[in-house]
This record gives sequence, C-alpha cells and structure tokens, in this order.
Amino acid sequence: MPFGCKTSQSTFMRLMHEILKPHKKYADAYIDDVIIFTKLWKEHLQNLDAVLADIKKAGMTLRLSKCRFAKNRTKYLGHEVGGGYRSPMVDKVQAIKDIEEPKTKKLLKSFLGMTGFFRQYLKNYAEIALPLTELTKKEIFKQHQI
Repeated sequence: MPFGCKTSQSTFMRLMHEILKPHKKYADAYIDDVIIFTKLWKEHLQNLDAVLADIKKAGMTLRLSKCRFAKNRTKYLGHEVGGGYRSPMVDKVQAIKDIEEPKTKKLLKSFLGMTGFFRQYLKNYAEIALPLTELTKKEIFKQHQI
C-alpha cells in the first residue's frame, strides 16, 4: 500500500477477511495478525496447511520471525484462544464489570464500544444494548441526560 493512503488498513483487513472466509470456523485475523484455533493436533495441521496455502495463493507472504506455531493457549486481541475455543480474557471482562455507570454521552459510547468488542459471546447483544444505543442519539440523550 502506498504511504499516506488513509483506507489502506481497512483495505488490507477486507483482503484478509476474504482470504480467510473459507476458514472462518477456525481462523481469524486482525490486520496482519492471523490466528488458527482447533481442538485436535491433526486437525490443526490440516487447517494450518489450508490457511497458509490460501495466503500464498493470494500472493501474501509471512515474516517467520513474527510467527508463533503450536501454542496450546495464547492471548489474542483481548481473547484467550486454545484447544479449539475462544473466550474473552478474564481481566477484560472484569474491567467491564468494574466500570462506573456512564454519566455522559461520550462515556456511554465508550462503554458500548467496550462491550461491543465481545458481542460474539453474548447472544442477542444488539437487542440487549439497544436501550443504551438509543440513548446515544442526540435528541434522546438531551431528554434523559444520564
């Protein structure tokens, strides 16, 4: 990507998600960090081979000095991943539990951002968060002044 290109990060993310689309059950990416999580070693090797093949097919390369392979469990962008499972990091969940009640619109948006990061673990997150999301609307916020 050329320097100064404002959308290069999102363009790269879109490419990575496209490359990993066939592997979404066991692989994820955030910018240039790719993680593969499986329960069984044999299955992991097959999935690793498939992901690496698709990365190569897309003309991408890896910097081996930044790669880590065959970890039983690892922390990845606020998640703990291993044994075929992904869960939120305990300290991140605790931080959400310990946060003070948001008193301003800005703090409310920040809270929704924090909880939204873990939406995949909460069934019907959008429905649960809807009343708070509605409060972020200008006209409603002025009426309620949290």
